[in-house]
Amino acid sequence: RFLDESGDWSENAWMHVVRMGQEDCKPDKKKITWPTKVYSLHFIREGRGVLKYGDSEVNLKAGMCFTLYSDTAVEYYPDRNDPWSYLWIDIDGEGIEELLAKSGFSPDRPYRKYPMDKHFVYELNRLSEIHSVRSATDICVVAQVFKLLSELIYSKQDEGRTLRDSSARI
Repeated sequence: RFLDESGDWSENAWMHVVRMGQEDCKPDKKKITWPTKVYSLHFIREGRGVLKYGDSEVNLKAGMCFTLYSDTAVEYYPDRNDPWSYLWIDIDGEGIEELLAKSGFSPDRPYRKYPMDKHFVYELNRLSEIHSVRSATDICVVAQVFKLLSELIYSKQDEGRTLRDSSARI
């Protein structure tokens, strides 16, 4: 179980990390089309790229993350002048779409900034370190992915509070 935005306990969620990795894309990397049965999270560490979903196209850069939804056709590829590097995680499980929604993602807007503070970057690097010595399905890897998602949930709540606080002052 996990806390939702109102502070109430939500339904149980379980996650299976199917596979994960890191990629430093070449400028001429082919476009990837994504219709599959799992979800995929990408944390852009450097560079830029493009995500096409539905009728939308968005340019993404370092400090942003995006989600590829199960059974949804998307395309993504690196910028030719400043190709991205990212950490990617393919996940499946019960309650994943709800967890992604609480983390600030939706099928209509499958991307967001991630906190660029030292703590979040440390946790992202920690996931890479854990995965370098353990398989993607190891409980430590799964726990670290949950930790990153919880950080995204809390940063989304903080953004909401900041927006409400600043609009109350106007």
